Amino acid sequence: MKVATARRLVVKIGSALLVDQAAGKLKRAWLASLGDDIAAAKARGAEVVIVSSGAIALGRRMLALPKGPLKLEESQAAAAVGQIALAQAWQQMLGERNIVAGQVLLTLNDTEARRRYLNARATLFTLLARGAAPVINENDTVATSEIRYGDNDRLAARVTAMISADALVLLSDIDGLYTAPPGTPGAERVKVVREITPAIEAMAGRAVSDVGKGGMITKIEAARIAMGGGARMVIASGHPMNPLSRIDAELRQIADLGIRHIRISDDHFSANHRRCAAICGLLKRYGMQWRASVRSWPSAGPLYRRMAESGCLEVSIGVESADPQVLKAMRKGTNPSHASIAAIEARATGIRTVRALFMVSTPG
Repeated sequence: MKVATARRLVVKIGSALLVDQAAGKLKRAWLASLGDDIAAAKARGAEVVIVSSGAIALGRRMLALPKGPLKLEESQAAAAVGQIALAQAWQQMLGERNIVAGQVLLTLNDTEARRRYLNARATLFTLLARGAAPVINENDTVATSEIRYGDNDRLAARVTAMISADALVLLSDIDGLYTAPPGTPGAERVKVVREITPAIEAMAGRAVSDVGKGGMITKIEAARIAMGGGARMVIASGHPMNPLSRIDAELRQIADLGIRHIRISDDHFSANHRRCAAICGLLKRYGMQWRASVRSWPSAGPLYRRMAESGCLEVSIGVESADPQVLKAMRKGTNPSHASIAAIEARATGIRTVRALFMVSTPG
């Protein structure tokens, strides 16, 4: 999936890119160049969601707060002041390109509690349907240490999974994952990561910026979330002008490497059998080996068979009970629940692995 062909794209911008650390002001020329890329993406029919850091970085200067780590209450005060300036900048820049901006402030609870998750998703879908560009940030002013992300990399990944986006682009002050800290003798950039392994995790380092809280470790965690939701993720330097256009040019070269392993989430692979059959046909045509996460589909034997024939290696079937007796019955096929019937049908078609996927709703 190239950035230039993604139908739904999430772009995360780090604080160090948006804010001049010395002056404490927005880099408006750079923001304008990114706006041109966003406008070009929307002109070709793509939906674009922006996850923007920068509120604290702006606010700390306006409140004359010292450099270095801030106390929680200082960060919240800086966010309260900086978020206003940040939202105005996005509104002005997008408005000049005839794009309506919609501010959405989220906390960890908004992506974990089921009811709040559904409300947030419905709001984002409505904004996208009306042609607006949601501009998302963590609600730092009210989030406490126990219910906050602390970085926008993972928030962007959760949003990517929430709205079933095709691709997530993390624009940062570093141009990708390296085998060792950049600048270290022998350090090499890793062009493609197909799976998050312990070796990949070991390459991650710590945050080095005073204005941002993330680091490579949070980007690896974000990749795990995004890939689990069926999206591809790009880590790229945002320092050059028009960063999205430059990324797509690089991805044209990476495409020649032939990525062939993907995971499809339930939001992509719904119980609409006609849509599923069409997706299976495309996956088979391109020789993909893939895994699917689905809710319980009883009486779908022919569809599971088509999934197996098109290269599906694994199906994770949604269940809402962690009762050992229910799971044991599901494995044996003696429980009449939808999940058990679906598991039997899927396994009978030759799909190699059938797992239970817990779909537990938290109070909210």
